[in-house]
Amino acid sequence: MYKRKKILAIIPARKNSKRIKNKNLLVLNKKTLVEIAILESLKSKYIDKIILCSDSYKINKIASKYNCVPLIKRPRYLSNDNSKSIDLVKYYANEYSTFDYILLLQPTSPFRKFSQIDEAIKIVINKKLKSLVSIGKINFPKSWINKSEDFNRYTHLNNFKDKNQYYKPNGAIYILENLLIKNKNTKGFYFKHTYFYEMNKISSIDIDEDIDYLLSKQLEKKITL
Repeated sequence: MYKRKKILAIIPARKNSKRIKNKNLLVLNKKTLVEIAILESLKSKYIDKIILCSDSYKINKIASKYNCVPLIKRPRYLSNDNSKSIDLVKYYANEYSTFDYILLLQPTSPFRKFSQIDEAIKIVINKKLKSLVSIGKINFPKSWINKSEDFNRYTHLNNFKDKNQYYKPNGAIYILENLLIKNKNTKGFYFKHTYFYEMNKISSIDIDEDIDYLLSKQLEKKITL
């Protein structure tokens, strides 16, 4: 809890994945990605409750040793390739209606630290925000980008001091006000006044393809998880 605001953290970990088989069970420094997400969440000073929702027996078995983290069976219709994270968040928002904010922490961001989670929570509450999304820099010149409709929707992220720098969502931290989630018109995490929380290059690594995991395996030797 921070300033009397209750925070619920959801760790989503379905068994199927498009590019890497069982990616939530990949191992770094002898811990699965799911365990890393749980352990970092438990260090938070402001998260009041953590739930892990999965449709995987293996994931639930591994996570079951953390007794303070309830294992919630993930509905089948929210566990396929077309399932949207916002729909999962909305599903649990109704069940946990007493919480003021819901935080989504995907296991595929293994270098996200609890200090960043807590900083993001403080920003949301201190600024009385309804939505926060973490972002990372795109590390090549703006002039190299081939403009497309898909990318243009992120141009509004370029509101920082360096006008030649582009950013993209990194998948590490999403925070939504519970009242906003319950609004039937809420279809995603991005709104007119969404706050974009910048994270460094390493913390922004999102394991979505084999090359991301190979890079993470190299970094695990230098970074404590």
